[in-house]
Amino acid sequence: MIHAELICTVYRVGRRKTIQCVLRDITEQRQALTLQDAIYRIAVAAETTKSLNDLFPEIHEIILSVMPAENFYITLYDEKQNLLRFPYFKDALDEPYIDEIEPGKGLTAYVLKTGKSLLCTQAVHDDLERQGKVVLLGVPSAIWLGVPLIIEEKTIGAMVVQHYTDPQAYGEREQHMLEFVSSQVALAISRKQVEDKLRHMSTHDMLTGLFNRTFCDEEIARLQRGRQFPVSIVIADVDDLKKTNDLRGHAAGDDLLISVAKVLTTAFRREDMVARIGGDEFIVLMPKTAAAVADEALRRVRGLLVLYNAAHVETPLHLSLGVSTAQKGTPLAEVLKEADRSMYAEKQKHSGPNSQTAP
Repeated sequence: MIHAELICTVYRVGRRKTIQCVLRDITEQRQALTLQDAIYRIAVAAETTKSLNDLFPEIHEIILSVMPAENFYITLYDEKQNLLRFPYFKDALDEPYIDEIEPGKGLTAYVLKTGKSLLCTQAVHDDLERQGKVVLLGVPSAIWLGVPLIIEEKTIGAMVVQHYTDPQAYGEREQHMLEFVSSQVALAISRKQVEDKLRHMSTHDMLTGLFNRTFCDEEIARLQRGRQFPVSIVIADVDDLKKTNDLRGHAAGDDLLISVAKVLTTAFRREDMVARIGGDEFIVLMPKTAAAVADEALRRVRGLLVLYNAAHVETPLHLSLGVSTAQKGTPLAEVLKEADRSMYAEKQKHSGPNSQTAP
Protein backbone atom coordinates (compact mmCIF):
# COMPACT_ATOMS: atom_id res chain seq x y z
CA MET A 1 0.00 0.00 0.00
CA ILE A 2 1.30 3.44 -1.00
CA HIS A 3 0.81 6.39 1.37
CA ALA A 4 0.92 9.90 -0.01
CA GLU A 5 0.75 13.42 1.39
CA LEU A 6 -0.88 16.24 -0.59
CA ILE A 7 0.52 19.75 0.11
CA CYS A 8 -1.28 22.69 -1.48
CA THR A 9 -0.09 26.33 -1.48
CA VAL A 10 -2.21 29.34 -2.58
CA TYR A 11 -0.46 32.20 -4.39
CA ARG A 12 -2.09 35.58 -5.16
CA VAL A 13 -0.91 37.48 -8.19
CA GLY A 14 -2.93 40.64 -8.47
CA ARG A 15 -6.56 39.58 -8.44
CA ARG A 16 -5.79 36.05 -9.48
CA LYS A 17 -5.24 33.12 -7.12
CA THR A 18 -3.00 30.24 -8.05
CA ILE A 19 -2.98 26.94 -6.22
CA GLN A 20 0.12 24.79 -6.41
CA CYS A 21 -0.18 21.20 -5.15
CA VAL A 22 2.57 18.71 -4.52
CA LEU A 23 1.89 15.00 -4.00
CA ARG A 24 4.64 13.44 -1.90
CA ASP A 25 5.19 9.71 -1.33
CA ILE A 26 5.43 9.14 2.44
CA THR A 27 5.23 5.34 2.35
CA GLU A 28 8.68 4.90 3.86
CA GLN A 29 7.99 7.39 6.64
CA ARG A 30 4.67 5.72 7.48
CA GLN A 31 6.33 2.32 7.44
CA ALA A 32 9.08 3.54 9.77
CA LEU A 33 6.50 4.94 12.20
CA THR A 34 4.51 1.70 12.04
CA LEU A 35 7.60 -0.35 12.84
CA GLN A 36 8.61 1.97 15.67
CA ASP A 37 5.13 1.59 17.13
CA ALA A 38 5.35 -2.20 16.80
CA ILE A 39 8.73 -2.25 18.54
CA TYR A 40 7.35 -0.12 21.37
CA ARG A 41 4.25 -2.31 21.78
CA ILE A 42 6.37 -5.48 21.92
CA ALA A 43 8.54 -3.91 24.61
CA VAL A 44 5.43 -2.95 26.59
CA ALA A 45 4.03 -6.47 26.19
CA ALA A 46 7.26 -7.94 27.53
CA GLU A 47 6.95 -5.66 30.54
CA THR A 48 3.26 -6.14 31.30
CA THR A 49 2.36 -9.75 30.42
CA LYS A 50 2.63 -12.34 33.17
CA SER A 51 4.12 -15.22 31.21
CA LEU A 52 5.19 -16.50 27.79
CA ASN A 53 1.70 -17.88 27.24
CA ASP A 54 0.34 -14.36 27.68
CA LEU A 55 3.09 -12.75 25.60
CA PHE A 56 2.66 -14.81 22.42
CA PRO A 57 -0.92 -13.65 21.59
CA GLU A 58 0.20 -10.05 22.15
CA ILE A 59 3.04 -10.50 19.66
CA HIS A 60 0.62 -12.03 17.16
CA GLU A 61 -1.70 -9.03 17.40
CA ILE A 62 1.22 -6.66 16.86
CA ILE A 63 2.44 -8.55 13.78
CA LEU A 64 -1.13 -8.51 12.44
CA SER A 65 -1.04 -4.71 12.61
CA VAL A 66 1.87 -4.51 10.15
CA MET A 67 1.14 -7.37 7.70
CA PRO A 68 -1.26 -10.24 6.92
CA ALA A 69 -0.55 -12.76 9.70
CA GLU A 70 -3.68 -14.83 10.26
CA ASN A 71 -1.49 -17.92 9.87
CA PHE A 72 1.30 -17.32 12.36
CA TYR A 73 3.46 -19.40 14.66
CA ILE A 74 6.50 -19.19 16.89
CA THR A 75 8.86 -22.10 17.37
CA LEU A 76 11.54 -22.31 20.07
CA TYR A 77 14.68 -24.42 19.79
CA ASP A 78 16.23 -26.35 22.68
CA GLU A 79 19.86 -26.71 21.67
CA LYS A 80 20.79 -29.11 24.48
CA GLN A 81 18.07 -31.62 23.60
CA ASN A 82 17.99 -30.74 19.89
CA LEU A 83 14.22 -30.34 20.01
CA LEU A 84 11.69 -27.93 18.58
CA ARG A 85 8.49 -26.94 20.30
CA PHE A 86 5.69 -24.74 19.06
CA PRO A 87 4.34 -22.79 22.04
CA TYR A 88 2.18 -20.58 19.82
CA PHE A 89 0.53 -21.82 16.62
CA LYS A 90 -2.45 -20.21 14.87
CA ASP A 91 -3.27 -21.60 11.44
CA ALA A 92 -6.39 -21.99 9.33
CA LEU A 93 -5.39 -25.32 7.78
CA ASP A 94 -2.42 -26.92 9.54
CA GLU A 95 -2.75 -28.77 12.83
CA PRO A 96 -0.55 -27.41 15.65
CA TYR A 97 2.42 -29.41 16.86
CA ILE A 98 1.64 -30.41 20.44
CA ASP A 99 4.71 -32.49 21.25
CA GLU A 100 8.36 -31.57 20.97
CA ILE A 101 9.97 -32.76 17.73
CA GLU A 102 13.47 -33.12 16.37
CA PRO A 103 14.41 -30.63 13.63
CA GLY A 104 13.87 -32.26 10.26
CA LYS A 105 14.00 -30.76 6.79
CA GLY A 106 11.03 -28.45 6.98
CA LEU A 107 11.25 -24.76 6.19
CA THR A 108 11.32 -23.84 9.88
CA ALA A 109 14.30 -26.11 10.52
CA TYR A 110 16.01 -24.59 7.46
CA VAL A 111 15.66 -21.08 8.91
CA LEU A 112 17.00 -22.28 12.27
CA LYS A 113 19.93 -24.04 10.61
CA THR A 114 20.94 -21.12 8.39
CA GLY A 115 20.12 -18.39 10.90
CA LYS A 116 18.72 -16.34 8.01
CA SER A 117 15.23 -15.24 7.05
CA LEU A 118 13.50 -16.97 4.13
CA LEU A 119 10.85 -15.59 1.78
CA CYS A 120 9.69 -18.82 0.22
CA THR A 121 7.67 -18.69 -2.97
CA GLN A 122 6.74 -21.88 -4.80
CA ALA A 123 9.74 -21.44 -7.06
CA VAL A 124 12.10 -21.02 -4.10
CA HIS A 125 10.62 -24.08 -2.39
CA ASP A 126 10.96 -26.20 -5.54
CA ASP A 127 14.60 -25.16 -5.87
CA LEU A 128 15.41 -25.96 -2.23
CA GLU A 129 13.62 -29.29 -2.57
CA ARG A 130 15.63 -30.19 -5.68
CA GLN A 131 18.80 -29.48 -3.70
CA GLY A 132 17.62 -31.80 -0.93
CA LYS A 133 17.66 -28.98 1.61
CA VAL A 134 13.94 -29.05 2.49
CA VAL A 135 10.93 -31.32 2.20
CA LEU A 136 7.28 -30.37 2.23
CA LEU A 137 5.67 -30.63 5.66
CA GLY A 138 2.03 -29.87 6.34
CA VAL A 139 -0.37 -28.09 3.99
CA PRO A 140 1.44 -26.29 1.12
CA SER A 141 1.09 -22.51 1.18
CA ALA A 142 1.17 -20.00 -1.67
CA ILE A 143 3.93 -18.09 0.14
CA TRP A 144 5.83 -18.61 3.39
CA LEU A 145 7.95 -16.15 5.35
CA GLY A 146 10.11 -17.06 8.34
CA VAL A 147 12.72 -15.14 10.30
CA PRO A 148 15.10 -16.45 12.98
CA LEU A 149 14.89 -15.22 16.55
CA ILE A 150 18.45 -14.46 17.60
CA ILE A 151 19.90 -13.51 21.00
CA GLU A 152 23.62 -12.75 21.25
CA GLU A 153 24.33 -14.45 17.91
CA LYS A 154 22.47 -17.58 19.05
CA THR A 155 19.30 -18.69 17.27
CA ILE A 156 16.66 -19.49 19.88
CA GLY A 157 13.72 -20.00 17.52
CA ALA A 158 11.82 -18.69 14.54
CA MET A 159 8.76 -16.59 13.77
CA VAL A 160 6.67 -17.54 10.74
CA VAL A 161 3.76 -16.21 8.70
CA GLN A 162 2.23 -17.91 5.69
CA HIS A 163 -0.58 -17.34 3.21
CA TYR A 164 -2.41 -20.18 1.51
CA THR A 165 -4.07 -18.33 -1.41
CA ASP A 166 -2.19 -15.11 -2.24
CA PRO A 167 1.41 -15.58 -3.50
CA GLN A 168 1.82 -11.79 -3.39
CA ALA A 169 0.89 -11.47 0.30
CA TYR A 170 4.54 -11.05 1.28
CA GLY A 171 7.50 -9.45 -0.43
CA GLU A 172 10.75 -7.76 0.49
CA ARG A 173 8.84 -5.09 2.40
CA GLU A 174 7.18 -7.65 4.71
CA GLN A 175 10.42 -9.58 5.04
CA HIS A 176 12.29 -6.46 6.16
CA MET A 177 9.51 -5.55 8.57
CA LEU A 178 9.48 -9.00 10.17
CA GLU A 179 13.28 -8.96 10.39
CA PHE A 180 13.14 -5.53 11.99
CA VAL A 181 10.80 -6.57 14.80
CA SER A 182 12.33 -10.04 15.27
CA SER A 183 15.16 -8.78 17.49
CA GLN A 184 12.67 -7.16 19.86
CA VAL A 185 10.53 -10.31 19.84
CA ALA A 186 13.59 -12.43 20.66
CA LEU A 187 14.48 -10.11 23.55
CA ALA A 188 10.92 -10.22 24.86
CA ILE A 189 10.82 -14.03 24.71
CA SER A 190 14.23 -14.35 26.36
CA ARG A 191 13.13 -12.05 29.17
CA LYS A 192 9.91 -13.98 29.75
CA GLN A 193 11.81 -17.27 29.75
CA VAL A 194 14.00 -15.99 32.58
CA GLU A 195 10.97 -14.68 34.50
CA ASP A 196 9.07 -17.95 34.03
CA LYS A 197 12.08 -19.95 35.18
CA LEU A 198 12.48 -17.83 38.32
CA ARG A 199 8.76 -18.08 39.03
CA HIS A 200 8.89 -21.85 38.58
CA MET A 201 11.91 -22.13 40.91
CA SER A 202 10.08 -20.18 43.61
CA THR A 203 7.09 -22.53 43.60
CA HIS A 204 8.62 -25.92 42.70
CA ASP A 205 10.97 -28.46 44.22
CA MET A 206 14.11 -28.53 42.12
CA LEU A 207 14.73 -32.28 42.47
CA THR A 208 11.31 -33.72 41.69
CA GLY A 209 9.68 -30.89 39.77
CA LEU A 210 6.68 -31.02 42.11
CA PHE A 211 5.26 -28.00 43.90
CA ASN A 212 7.11 -27.02 47.07
CA ARG A 213 5.97 -26.30 50.63
CA THR A 214 5.59 -22.55 50.03
CA PHE A 215 3.17 -23.07 47.17
CA CYS A 216 1.40 -25.83 49.11
CA ASP A 217 0.76 -23.52 52.07
CA GLU A 218 -0.67 -20.90 49.70
CA GLU A 219 -2.89 -23.49 48.04
CA ILE A 220 -4.22 -24.73 51.39
CA ALA A 221 -5.12 -21.16 52.33
CA ARG A 222 -6.85 -20.68 48.98
CA LEU A 223 -8.81 -23.91 49.33
CA GLN A 224 -9.87 -22.94 52.85
CA ARG A 225 -11.40 -19.73 51.49
CA GLY A 226 -12.93 -21.37 48.43
CA ARG A 227 -15.95 -23.45 47.51
CA GLN A 228 -14.29 -26.71 46.52
CA PHE A 229 -15.26 -28.78 49.55
CA PRO A 230 -15.06 -31.60 50.37
CA VAL A 231 -11.26 -31.43 50.24
CA SER A 232 -9.19 -34.56 50.81
CA ILE A 233 -5.56 -34.43 51.88
CA VAL A 234 -3.10 -37.28 51.40
CA ILE A 235 0.26 -37.47 53.17
CA ALA A 236 2.95 -39.80 51.83
CA ASP A 237 6.26 -40.52 53.53
CA VAL A 238 9.13 -42.58 52.06
CA ASP A 239 10.07 -45.52 54.25
CA ASP A 240 13.76 -46.07 54.99
CA LEU A 241 15.07 -43.19 52.87
CA LYS A 242 17.89 -42.63 55.36
CA LYS A 243 18.90 -46.27 55.03
CA THR A 244 19.03 -45.90 51.25
CA ASN A 245 21.17 -42.78 51.56
CA ASP A 246 23.54 -44.49 54.01
CA LEU A 247 23.90 -47.75 52.07
CA ARG A 248 23.68 -46.59 48.46
CA GLY A 249 24.49 -42.90 48.61
CA HIS A 250 22.44 -39.73 48.28
CA ALA A 251 22.22 -40.06 44.50
CA ALA A 252 20.28 -43.32 44.99
CA GLY A 253 18.08 -41.55 47.53
CA ASP A 254 17.42 -38.76 45.04
CA ASP A 255 16.45 -41.32 42.40
CA LEU A 256 14.00 -42.82 44.88
CA LEU A 257 12.41 -39.42 45.54
CA ILE A 258 12.08 -38.79 41.81
CA SER A 259 10.36 -42.17 41.48
CA VAL A 260 7.92 -41.19 44.24
CA ALA A 261 7.02 -38.07 42.28
CA LYS A 262 6.34 -40.14 39.16
CA VAL A 263 4.17 -42.63 41.07
CA LEU A 264 2.11 -39.90 42.72
CA THR A 265 1.57 -37.79 39.61
CA THR A 266 0.48 -40.93 37.76
CA ALA A 267 -1.91 -42.07 40.47
CA PHE A 268 -3.66 -38.76 41.05
CA ARG A 269 -5.77 -36.59 38.78
CA ARG A 270 -4.53 -33.57 36.87
CA GLU A 271 -6.56 -31.24 39.08
CA ASP A 272 -4.97 -32.63 42.25
CA MET A 273 -1.93 -30.79 43.55
CA VAL A 274 1.10 -32.95 44.39
CA ALA A 275 3.92 -31.35 46.37
CA ARG A 276 7.12 -32.31 48.15
CA ILE A 277 7.02 -30.58 51.53
CA GLY A 278 10.04 -32.14 53.24
CA GLY A 279 13.01 -34.37 52.69
CA ASP A 280 10.96 -37.57 52.41
CA GLU A 281 7.44 -36.19 52.81
CA PHE A 282 4.87 -35.51 50.10
CA ILE A 283 1.35 -34.13 50.14
CA VAL A 284 -1.58 -34.29 47.73
CA LEU A 285 -4.43 -31.77 47.89
CA MET A 286 -7.61 -33.08 46.29
CA PRO A 287 -10.34 -30.43 45.84
CA LYS A 288 -13.97 -31.52 45.43
CA THR A 289 -13.04 -35.03 46.57
CA ALA A 290 -15.02 -37.19 48.97
CA ALA A 291 -13.36 -39.75 51.23
CA ALA A 292 -14.31 -42.72 49.03
CA VAL A 293 -12.67 -41.14 45.98
CA ALA A 294 -9.52 -40.37 47.99
CA ASP A 295 -9.37 -43.96 49.22
CA GLU A 296 -9.58 -45.17 45.63
CA ALA A 297 -6.63 -42.92 44.76
CA LEU A 298 -4.60 -44.53 47.55
CA ARG A 299 -5.40 -47.93 46.10
CA ARG A 300 -4.03 -46.74 42.77
CA VAL A 301 -0.83 -45.61 44.49
CA ARG A 302 -0.39 -48.99 46.15
CA GLY A 303 -1.05 -50.77 42.87
CA LEU A 304 1.59 -48.68 41.11
CA LEU A 305 4.07 -49.43 43.90
CA VAL A 306 3.58 -53.15 43.35
CA LEU A 307 4.33 -52.71 39.64
CA TYR A 308 7.32 -50.48 40.38
CA ASN A 309 8.84 -52.90 42.88
CA ALA A 310 8.39 -55.85 40.53
CA ALA A 311 10.54 -53.96 38.04
CA HIS A 312 13.06 -52.70 40.65
CA VAL A 313 13.67 -55.68 42.90
CA GLU A 314 17.03 -54.41 44.16
CA THR A 315 15.82 -50.86 44.86
CA PRO A 316 12.17 -51.15 45.94
CA LEU A 317 10.05 -48.17 46.90
CA HIS A 318 7.84 -48.20 49.99
CA LEU A 319 5.50 -45.45 51.15
CA SER A 320 3.48 -44.86 54.29
CA LEU A 321 0.21 -43.18 53.39
CA GLY A 322 -2.40 -41.24 55.34
CA VAL A 323 -5.59 -39.52 54.24
CA SER A 324 -8.29 -37.32 55.72
CA THR A 325 -11.25 -35.43 54.26
CA ALA A 326 -12.59 -32.00 55.18
CA GLN A 327 -16.21 -30.95 54.82
CA LYS A 328 -17.10 -27.30 54.40
CA GLY A 329 -16.23 -25.32 57.51
CA THR A 330 -13.62 -27.79 58.74
CA PRO A 331 -10.19 -26.17 59.22
CA LEU A 332 -7.80 -27.74 56.73
CA ALA A 333 -5.02 -27.45 59.28
CA GLU A 334 -6.86 -30.01 61.43
CA VAL A 335 -7.45 -32.29 58.44
CA LEU A 336 -3.77 -32.05 57.58
CA LYS A 337 -2.86 -33.14 61.11
CA GLU A 338 -5.29 -36.05 60.90
CA ALA A 339 -3.80 -37.22 57.59
CA ASP A 340 -0.34 -36.95 59.12
CA ARG A 341 -1.40 -39.03 62.16
CA SER A 342 -2.86 -41.65 59.83
CA MET A 343 0.37 -41.77 57.84
CA TYR A 344 2.45 -42.09 61.00
CA ALA A 345 0.29 -44.97 62.26
CA GLU A 346 0.92 -46.83 59.01
CA LYS A 347 4.65 -46.13 59.24
CA GLN A 348 4.69 -47.59 62.75
CA LYS A 349 3.18 -50.78 61.38
CA HIS A 350 5.83 -50.93 58.63
CA SER A 351 8.63 -50.51 61.13
CA GLY A 352 7.27 -52.86 63.82
CA PRO A 353 9.54 -55.61 65.20
CA ASN A 354 7.76 -58.40 63.33
CA SER A 355 6.73 -56.47 60.25
CA GLN A 356 8.06 -56.46 56.72
CA THR A 357 8.07 -53.15 54.90
CA ALA A 358 5.39 -53.30 52.30
CA PRO A 359 3.71 -50.77 50.07
